[in-house]
Amino acid sequence: PEPLLVEKETRAIGFCSDSLLTLSNTDGGNELTLACGKLEDAQGQHSVLQSRRLRGEVLALAFKAKPKPCLLALVQHRWLRRLSLMALDDQLQLLFTVPMEESPPWPLGQPSAWLWDLGRQDVLVALGHPGKGSPPTSLHKLQLPAVRPDWRWLVPTPDGDAASRPHSGEGKVVASLRLDSPVLVAAQALEEAPIVLGNDELRFLSPETLRVCGRYALRQRLSALSLTAGRPKEWSPMAAAAAGKQMFAFLGFYNGPPQILQLKLTEGAPSCSVLRLVDGMGVISNIQRSPIYHVTPFEVDCPGEPPCGFMVWEESSGSIFELDFSSPLEAPSARRRSQASQ
Repeated sequence: PEPLLVEKETRAIGFCSDSLLTLSNTDGGNELTLACGKLEDAQGQHSVLQSRRLRGEVLALAFKAKPKPCLLALVQHRWLRRLSLMALDDQLQLLFTVPMEESPPWPLGQPSAWLWDLGRQDVLVALGHPGKGSPPTSLHKLQLPAVRPDWRWLVPTPDGDAASRPHSGEGKVVASLRLDSPVLVAAQALEEAPIVLGNDELRFLSPETLRVCGRYALRQRLSALSLTAGRPKEWSPMAAAAAGKQMFAFLGFYNGPPQILQLKLTEGAPSCSVLRLVDGMGVISNIQRSPIYHVTPFEVDCPGEPPCGFMVWEESSGSIFELDFSSPLEAPSARRRSQASQ
């Protein structure tokens, strides 16, 4: 069968215990496919859970866990330039849509796009010029509805779709930001967590207004940026409170080893500290010499297992970095658990 982590134009990756879920767009971007497989066998056997054809091209995908678990897809109409954010359930049935007509005009052609869950009812969309690898040129914060589903985006299945139910409220674009230079963008569905922009420095944006609230200097220009958050499930409420609100940033560089930062969330800009990178041989001081071109964060809801980490892709290999927590009052270390050929 086709490898579960085969390179697609767009995909979202989620984790459930020791299983891995992927949401991919196929057939030229006109079909969504939801697949599942074991984490240790991500390059081999898997099963397709659902697939669904669309009346539009998928630009970006994401999973949203709360308040209602759903799959998010940013879709552009086949013939018109208008964009719409769709939310679907685990059967790929439409929950609601949010049109983006309120945003500034899109670049000509099919824009490059990215999508993040910001928690609560919020989502972040980044748009750039057409072409793979084009950097974002604008950010847009969307407030999700409840709105009436727009069924014109879906191609009917042989069994037909369930009747749509009207909802109260309205989804809309609530904030936008034009970017004046090429940057990498990362966001995390964590209360009070800033949005992070990265190039030769990190800039922290308020998730409410998209305004800069802090900066962090870097040793060189970034090639990859990602955020994750988590803590051991066996920690007591007192231990979790002692650790405070925190998230972790993976920084990949064009030369030299990566870094993982611990970001302590406070009012305004977070405080940043560099974590140790270790493997079975001890502290890693000379790894990942080839540029890192893609990083996917993950969180694991399983007691006794590392609660979060990153899946990292280079040109010819991939690694998994897990965060190893020893005490709520001590910074975790980042442990490279495995490395697999692509």
